[in-house]
Amino acid sequence: MVNSSNAKKSPDFLRRKANSKKSEVVNETNYEHLDCVIDDDPLAFENGWSDKIGKLEAQDPLEEINLADIYMPGLDRTLVEYRLPLKAGKKLVKQNPRRFAPEVVEKIKAEIQRLLDAKFIQTARYVEWVSNIVPVIKKNGSLRVCIDFRDLNAATPKDEYPMPVADMLFDSASGNEILSLMDGYSGYNQIFIPKEDVPKTAFRCPEAIGNFEWTVMPFGLKNAGATYQRAMNLIFHDFINDFMQVYIDDVVVKSKAKIDHLTHLRMAFERMRSYNLKMNPMKCAFSVSAGKFLGFLIQEKGVEVDSSKSKAIMDCQPPKNKKELQSFLGKVNFLRRFISNLAGRITTFTPLLKLKKEDKFQWNDDHQKAFDEIKWYLVNPPIMTPPTRRKPLKLYISASNETIGSLLAQEDANGHERAIYYLSRTLIDAETRYNAIEKLCLSLYYSCAKLKHYIKPFEVIVTSHFDVIKHFLLKPILHSRIAKWALALTEFSLTYVPLKAMKGQVIADFLANYSTTNDFVEQDFVGTKPWKLYFDGSCHKRGSGIGIMIISPKNIPTKFMYKLSSYCLNNEAEHEALITGLELLIQFKANNIIIRGDSQLVVNQINGNYRREKKNLLRYLEIAKTLITRFDEVRLEHVPRIKNLGANELAQSASGYKIAKEYFDKIIEIRKPIHECNMEILNIDDIATDDWRFEINSYLQDPKSSSDKKLKYKSLFYTL
Repeated sequence: MVNSSNAKKSPDFLRRKANSKKSEVVNETNYEHLDCVIDDDPLAFENGWSDKIGKLEAQDPLEEINLADIYMPGLDRTLVEYRLPLKAGKKLVKQNPRRFAPEVVEKIKAEIQRLLDAKFIQTARYVEWVSNIVPVIKKNGSLRVCIDFRDLNAATPKDEYPMPVADMLFDSASGNEILSLMDGYSGYNQIFIPKEDVPKTAFRCPEAIGNFEWTVMPFGLKNAGATYQRAMNLIFHDFINDFMQVYIDDVVVKSKAKIDHLTHLRMAFERMRSYNLKMNPMKCAFSVSAGKFLGFLIQEKGVEVDSSKSKAIMDCQPPKNKKELQSFLGKVNFLRRFISNLAGRITTFTPLLKLKKEDKFQWNDDHQKAFDEIKWYLVNPPIMTPPTRRKPLKLYISASNETIGSLLAQEDANGHERAIYYLSRTLIDAETRYNAIEKLCLSLYYSCAKLKHYIKPFEVIVTSHFDVIKHFLLKPILHSRIAKWALALTEFSLTYVPLKAMKGQVIADFLANYSTTNDFVEQDFVGTKPWKLYFDGSCHKRGSGIGIMIISPKNIPTKFMYKLSSYCLNNEAEHEALITGLELLIQFKANNIIIRGDSQLVVNQINGNYRREKKNLLRYLEIAKTLITRFDEVRLEHVPRIKNLGANELAQSASGYKIAKEYFDKIIEIRKPIHECNMEILNIDDIATDDWRFEINSYLQDPKSSSDKKLKYKSLFYTL
């Protein structure tokens, strides 16, 4: 084993000051042609803390601290261990050796010696699993030894332990007067590996350095994050969501008031000491008003874009190839929560992302314009405010030909709307062929699914450009894919409010972003040109028949006539005609309809102007009202017979009473009357509270009331 001459020369980290500079000089060796990875962060974000935050610059503990001088007892094995079970049938893998340049080998020796002194690794013999090392050259020129655990990870089952939602952690940590941010010291290395699993972590070093295996949990293993999170949750289970948030080895202690912060810190440190959990003082900031947490700046006002992140985007030059464009969009996507209609802003780049290797990359004026607009937006990005309890959320949705998007907001104590989350995505090929109403409904469904962790505990006010969403939320019965979306949304408490009733700069900015970036043709869906239905029934001694004439929005008439298989009264025939016409309109996928008939009884009973006194008509009325709920907009009008002659002639010809000449050669379809079909009608005038129909009746009378998903589903099969 080769000993590094620099292994014992690191300064005492406990005596460092917050404003001290790095003592290690960056190695000027040119690694361009060496067999190693250059640690260029995928987002190209600079690490380093702003002076105003007061946190020391983040350092790698392996390069700043002599691990041999630090007592690292690790977490108790009875609390947590990193186990490596293998999937059945998986074979042992020994990776082929790799070669490295001499300059890299010398640095590998130093790092291996450092790990040996810390007792993180030990010499391995007669190994069955062997992985290769991947040296990573960091920005400061130092080297970090990583292990290629891809084969071992493929043979290990996934740990399904639930990880925290990062967005919820941001929101919970923000909105506090004072914060303390801490980072675990060599966090993963504080968890031991069982002796029987240690040989599986064996790795090969180049030349005469030898083979080694990990005694503690290293980076790069499949379930390392879940294992560490489980341990942290066990240690701080009663502090989390009270005055602490934990994401793997990142810890935030938060306090609404400064007077409580020292108490919270004392409780946290006492708990750490009892479990031998170590924090890295080089990565801690205590009693600050703002700090960086998981890549974002959290403060009392909310969550803010880190200036280093936005600066990295602002410094980007126009891409010269597909790879550079993907790198730029990766940086932008990291900040997607803060960017209104991001999907619409980057749609211009879609053709370039689909280029093949042999295709030429051409950057034109449209690409440059979209590129500059994204940069300009990030000059002053919005601050995302965490939601406040006992106040409703507001969800604004919009859709275009190629994208859908939404804004989740909430009013503050002064009545001003504050943004919580921007959401958008590009439609796939099949979704671009949806009609405009379906795209809008898809936008609502997608928003609720993605923001479920936000909106589930709240009352949510939904609004959009178009009132069709009101019908989508209130109709108990819908069809096709919209029915699936509507059923999925029954678990949320959603209420529609017209857009004209909403005020605030946040929604104004959201609408402005969509109006300037999409080609969505605005329509008043509820006010589009309707389908027209004319119906009539005829009964006499020769039989009964119904006539229907449907006129499409393009004024194309379609005529239908049916002979009923059994005799019925005239009013029953009128109802048969109406119900048959509604069924035909549903097949035509009509949404907005005008119904016209010459029967005052039928029209006024459906409108609710006449009472239902005859029991034989009750079934017809219930079926007709149920079918009417399938449409977005319905208008029922009574017209004199002279304006209903088309349907009247069809009905008389179908019944055989008076056949017009043009219908002599027409085939008349025979239809079974409704009264011969099975349908259950329940009397609910006097039902007790313990009756199973009581809850369904209450929900149907007030669909906006708070009800569970099971009750809403049952109610789909009934109508009042």
